[in-house]
Order: sequence, then structure tokens, then C-alpha cells
Amino acid sequence: MLPTIEWKDGAVVMIDQRKLPASEVYVTCKTANEVAKAIRTMVIRGAPAIGVAAAMGLALGMRRSLREFNARQRVKGGIEVEIGIGICHGESISGNIGSEQRMEYTVIGDTVNLASRLEGLTKNHPYKILINDRIYEQVKDEFACVLIGKERVKGKAEMVDVYGIPDQT
Repeated sequence: MLPTIEWKDGAVVMIDQRKLPASEVYVTCKTANEVAKAIRTMVIRGAPAIGVAAAMGLALGMRRSLREFNARQRVKGGIEVEIGIGICHGESISGNIGSEQRMEYTVIGDTVNLASRLEGLTKNHPYKILINDRIYEQVKDEFACVLIGKERVKGKAEMVDVYGIPDQT
């Protein structure tokens, strides 16, 4: 099986699915905009294929773009904004949900709910990207990760191991 996506040398490397099965061509994306464009242009498609590397790359890219935006806002005396990001790995259901009048592509499931809860926890921590233990196991060798500890989240009987990802400068 071909690797569809990986984090390598500070970039997201993904197989160009438009070229399959005729050839195996890889695309390297170094910014969040490049990853978003690859998804938009169908270089890679489908929620499972996008994977952990793209999620981490997009999250770090979003935080970097936000820092740049806030720096411009400070210079002109504008309002600065803050975002938090929760990344979780596990089973979910993705697809079109709705009716003929209103159809929407979405993901649902316990994993999605946990990612939302992690995002909510960013308000209480200095780290604005929070991940669960399953993501940590996949990225610990590529990204700086800080163990925050066990946190209680709504909808879970057991406490959840939470890790913070420092912003990259």
C-alpha cells in the first residue's frame, strides 16, 4: 500500500491522487495554504486520507497566519483575535448529511466531539493546539509536544491525556 500522506522535513508530503494509478507522484506542501489548495484541487481527497500530518501542518499554519495577522492589527491599533485548535484521532463518520433542500458534508462521532472538547480546553492553557494521546503517539518524533496531563471533558467518563503543541516561531 502506498503512503498517502506524511510529515517530512517540516512539510506535508502527499501522493497526488489525480495521477493514480498510472504514476506515483508526490506533492510537498510547506504552508497551510498549500495544503488547503491540494485538498481543494483534489490532489488528496477524503477525510481519512487527509490524515494527521495535514491536520498538524494546517494547525501550525493557522497559528502562524494568526500571529502575522495580529502583528498587523497591533501596528494599526486594531483588534487582535485568538483561536484554539483541538486535534484528535479515531473513528468518525464523514459524508453528506441532510435533505434535498439542505445538504452538508460533515463529520460526526465521538472523535469529532473530543476534538471539539480539546479546542475548548485551549482557553485554559497557554498552548493553543491541543492533541489527544493517539495523535501524540503519531507525532511525538516530529513535533514538540508538552504533556499537560489528564483533563476531564464533557461526554467522557474517564479523564483524557492532553498534550500541547507550542507555536513554532
